[in-house]
Amino acid sequence: MASTIAKLALAGLCACAFSAPVLAAELGRVQLNGRTVVLNDDFTWAYDKSSAKQAAGGECSAGAEVMDSQNVALTACLDAAIWQEVEQLPEHEKDYFTKDGALGLAFINEKITVGNEALREQIVLNAAAGLNVSVEDVDIRREEDLAIGGAEWRVIEYGANFNGVDVVFVNHFRSVNGFGTAQIVFYTNDNLLEEMSGAIDNVLAGISVGP
Repeated sequence: MASTIAKLALAGLCACAFSAPVLAAELGRVQLNGRTVVLNDDFTWAYDKSSAKQAAGGECSAGAEVMDSQNVALTACLDAAIWQEVEQLPEHEKDYFTKDGALGLAFINEKITVGNEALREQIVLNAAAGLNVSVEDVDIRREEDLAIGGAEWRVIEYGANFNGVDVVFVNHFRSVNGFGTAQIVFYTNDNLLEEMSGAIDNVLAGISVGP
């Protein structure tokens, strides 16, 4: 089981990214809507890590595993007894697994905005390409709107067969002007999704989203 889920991460099947991380030198800082924005010498910018957390109103408990996005106003407080950070894929901001290896979690956060519809289409196309199936063979089981961290998100749950194993992805995504693009993607073996629902709900309850 754990090896199957790890292969999914290595294959990059969680979701797509529209840009790659860029390393740049800091030029200065400005205040925007109560947050500190870091200006870089390659004409890019990023929210200051501590500023993003304060603006989102997120205060994680002592000992929690904290994911503070550098690209969007999003903070996640993860239960350190359950989750451990793992080596991230180039397109992802952070990647985690439960310590038993049964559930994967990817944060894919970018400064650009593409819109929810375009992002949803790309998610499905990427799933088909990564799983080496046609778009029609991606089993879309659920789509809905969901409030997470005080903001509106879209959710798409989809499954497919990967090397003889039925896998399922639950992608919470948001791409709006003034925020950027964010994806919170859970993935596991299909027959474990119900068992993993508590861990998923716990992560979503620890999400804070700023303006």
